Amino acid sequence: MVLEVAGLSKAFGGVHAINDLSFTTRRGEILGVIGPNGSGKTTLFNVITGVMPATAGSVRFRGEAITGLPTDAISRRGLIRTFQSATVFKNETVYENIRRSSIFGCIGKPSWFFRPGVVANGQRRAKETVAELLEFSGLSDVATTVAGTLPYGKQKILGVVIALAQQPTQLLMDEPAAGLNPTETLAMGQLVAQIRDKRSIDVVLVEHDIKMVTSVCDRILALNYGKAIAIDVPAKIVRHPEVIDAYLGVDHE
Repeated sequence: MVLEVAGLSKAFGGVHAINDLSFTTRRGEILGVIGPNGSGKTTLFNVITGVMPATAGSVRFRGEAITGLPTDAISRRGLIRTFQSATVFKNETVYENIRRSSIFGCIGKPSWFFRPGVVANGQRRAKETVAELLEFSGLSDVATTVAGTLPYGKQKILGVVIALAQQPTQLLMDEPAAGLNPTETLAMGQLVAQIRDKRSIDVVLVEHDIKMVTSVCDRILALNYGKAIAIDVPAKIVRHPEVIDAYLGVDHE
């Protein structure tokens, strides 16, 4: 198992955004997470990555307990997340956006920035990483373009690449297709699949676009009111009575 969530809960006053949730992810897997607004999907990512403390339960990543660790310590272990909006340095070029993230990914701990040899080696590796990621993502032709002038779909892809530059072993993707048109959504779905297939990075994908989720995910976890309704392969999830009732609706097909 890669990510192990056991009895996880997060309460805000008397409201449980996550309620005794347990699941695991497998090596080489893209796990989708679906559910109506307010079902706890983003809160789940926030708790896993240390943005919010858990009320109860535990999280283990690659066999190590990470519950309660700060976000930077979790990210250094290879568990990285993206966000719903395009998180880029809008006044910097595409190249510089990726380079900044890559330097942190290649150097490691903040204290290592005071070691000249480590920094020099990290900068060399970062340059190689940027070139490779530009090619991988199809952003090479806009490398010198200021990020804020890109179409929104390209900015969303850049946000994913910035996360990849930190060298994750598992990537938590929070609604990468939000705000995208059908063509951009298709491109994003292809990128998600390539992250696993070509880079051997496990993915947990929170997404509302059911067509995208069912096309790229190996299994899907369905949530409602912070609880798991079901976790299964896409073909079974879209026919699960409770999932249809809580989220998909009878006309989803």
